[in-house]
Amino acid sequence: TVALDNPKVLTNLGDALQHLERIEEAETCFRRALELQPDYIRALCALAHAQVSAGFFQDALSTYDKAISCDPQNTGIKVKRALALPIIPASLEDIEQPRAHVMESVEDLIATGGSLKEPDGEAGITGFYLAYHNANDVPLTRKIAEMYLKLCPSLDWQGKLSGSQSPDGKYRIGFISYHFYDHTIGKLCRGLFEHLDSEKFEVVIFRTSRKSDHMSEAIESVAAKVVTLPQNLESARAVIADEALDLLYYPDIGMDTFTYFL
Repeated sequence: TVALDNPKVLTNLGDALQHLERIEEAETCFRRALELQPDYIRALCALAHAQVSAGFFQDALSTYDKAISCDPQNTGIKVKRALALPIIPASLEDIEQPRAHVMESVEDLIATGGSLKEPDGEAGITGFYLAYHNANDVPLTRKIAEMYLKLCPSLDWQGKLSGSQSPDGKYRIGFISYHFYDHTIGKLCRGLFEHLDSEKFEVVIFRTSRKSDHMSEAIESVAAKVVTLPQNLESARAVIADEALDLLYYPDIGMDTFTYFL
């Protein structure tokens, strides 16, 4: 009873339900949390995310507006609102208008500024659903990257290149993804890992999740080394740089926010 009168607990429960794709139940939790604490930013943002997932895009924008009015200096909320997109557009208009909204909002953020210290935690959105619009995404994805670099200059960090092969003459190739398990990306990559010539290439797998199943085990079994990265950009960069790779390959960019920011 006490827990159900606690906005933080209700929001945590809603997050868990959202993860399980029980969207309506999640939304109920977020709304109850907001009845108890109307200015609870995390619940407002979580509700907006649930509304996008449920197909209520305009409602989500209004909820983000409420969150911004409660915390006008919070750049992360402004980015969430700027990059929000309908998951399943109902019409061509539902494609064209949100894309125009993204471009206009992103340009406004570039012009007005702000700052993100931890973009994954504070914003945590990539504009992934642009890919489903059958349109040229290059201008928008470039503009989104420009925005993130303006708001978080540390994203431009670069490691030193090793400049040579491994001591045994093999090329060290790193593969990095959240999705190296029974997921589309895991299925697409498994054969690549298995058929790379082990006499020429040394494969290092970088994982940003701890999900384990038959696919993750098959992928890891053919790697020379498996590294589970810390969930902190600065620390993860250092771990990757220490491996002195010849090539770092991202099989998916935009499907997971942490690897996008890396």
